Amino acid sequence: MKIEEDLTNSPLKEYSKSSEKPSESREWWIDLLRVIIVLLVIPYHIVCSFVENIFGPGINFYVWNESFVDDSLYYILFFNSWQMHILFLFAGISLVYSLRKRTFKAFTVERVKKLVIPLVFGYIILIALMDFFGVLYVFKVLPSAAPGIYQVASAPNFREFYVWWWWGAGMVNPGHLWFLLVLLLFILWFGGGVWGIVQYEKSRGQTPSAKPADSSNLELEMNGENQEIAKQSTEVSTKSVSSPPVKRNFGKYVLHPVIVLIFALLSSQIDKLNTNTSIYALQWSQLLFFSYGIIFAFSQNHIDIIQKHYKWTFPVSISCFTIYLILTSLGITGGYVAISRSIGAWFLSYSLIGFASKKLNRPNSVIQYLSKAFMAIYILHLPLQIIIGYYLLPIPFNPFSKMIVLTLIVYALSFGLYEGIRRTKLSFLMLCFGINPPKKIYKEITSQKKISIPN
Repeated sequence: MKIEEDLTNSPLKEYSKSSEKPSESREWWIDLLRVIIVLLVIPYHIVCSFVENIFGPGINFYVWNESFVDDSLYYILFFNSWQMHILFLFAGISLVYSLRKRTFKAFTVERVKKLVIPLVFGYIILIALMDFFGVLYVFKVLPSAAPGIYQVASAPNFREFYVWWWWGAGMVNPGHLWFLLVLLLFILWFGGGVWGIVQYEKSRGQTPSAKPADSSNLELEMNGENQEIAKQSTEVSTKSVSSPPVKRNFGKYVLHPVIVLIFALLSSQIDKLNTNTSIYALQWSQLLFFSYGIIFAFSQNHIDIIQKHYKWTFPVSISCFTIYLILTSLGITGGYVAISRSIGAWFLSYSLIGFASKKLNRPNSVIQYLSKAFMAIYILHLPLQIIIGYYLLPIPFNPFSKMIVLTLIVYALSFGLYEGIRRTKLSFLMLCFGINPPKKIYKEITSQKKISIPN
């Protein structure tokens, strides 16, 4: 018996083709910058273990090196000024883009999977494990002082810590997952309003359409004389269309950096509200970045304007950061320090967006892979760093070598665990680490397969 199976037009085949093809309308530069910033968070947290009094007088990181590297503080100050801020800016952009492509119900389900489940899992397991190793480390390196600090004679086991310390004594905290918690609050505050604006856009037919394919893609679809004719017509049309007058665009091109500068000055005032609650003030300034991301997504000409300015805003941002670090090293505090820091953060974000959107907005396999992995890497890296640091940091050898070794180990284990979790195909486990489980493919058979029986 010979069975003829034609799978050329099967739904499974079509699904696999469409899933592998990158979206033409996707803003790949956002994925690129987001991935780079998340990967930079790992060395940032590792350097925290080599800075004395990172959280205040007498308060070090969860695990710390016995010999500190004083100059590492400037690395922390620089990245802390803008690193998470720009992630909130991208979150504001993504909020608008997501609501344009999804129903409100689908958007809510997606955010619960991406934010709420990993956050709850972190509270129950991951952050408790981090704090437990932090307590053990104090008893390990400060055996004489630890009983006085925690008012117990010896280090607790994990069960005692989890029941009586973590939940009973109120040590519960979001740890590095504070980013997910604050982002969830911002979405709750702004989601309804953004949804309303998106629906208003759709009712008036103003929703931006997908990007048209560029000329290079069109040329690939043509051959011979048709391609030559297309080139000639493109050249003629380009010459015939005149650019708009400079005066017409002068106002918006000048006004836009001024608006960003106003946002920066406002951020500087928020950041210096109260030094005792700087973490909360910092989150309020990040709310401004999130709001700016929403404005960015709704503006049609935003990206074109930013691409006109990024070449001069970058040296301005570096100059402001240099002033900020010099003033900080001299022990100077006050308005000028906050202003230089804030302008540097806003204009650096501005420059990165302009450069990446103009030069790097194209898909590749590495970015597609990392854009799926970055949330799991972010969730996993700090628990791994603390557990590994518990055993590695007390070993006496060069601090810089120790930084490099710890960084490489954390990167390797984070990606290794991501791959292991992803390959289990256990949906709930994947959701706990911010990984999208594989979609179920339902194949509908609409016709009977041909069966020919030879005589």
